[in-house]
Amino acid sequence: MSAPNSPYYGESHAAFRDTLRRFVEREIAPFVDAWDEAEEFPRELYRKAADVGLLGLGFPEEYGGVPGDESSPRRSWRAPAPAASRRA
Repeated sequence: MSAPNSPYYGESHAAFRDTLRRFVEREIAPFVDAWDEAEEFPRELYRKAADVGLLGLGFPEEYGGVPGDESSPRRSWRAPAPAASRRA
């Protein structure tokens, strides 16, 4: 979902959304059923997400955060929805 003519949606938003979508497709979607069955969630997934810049969104860089505008955290969680819906 893009808004190319929107003054609020830029290339950095698209790049972050694409990174998040690829991460979900590669690191989450293939395993979600097994995690659900096992009733476990791999804690190392947090490290993998941090390594590609998906954690700390909206927090200052001097505290390990990732730069972004006010809407970036809200917008970021819309990207995994298509991958999650394909699981069913």
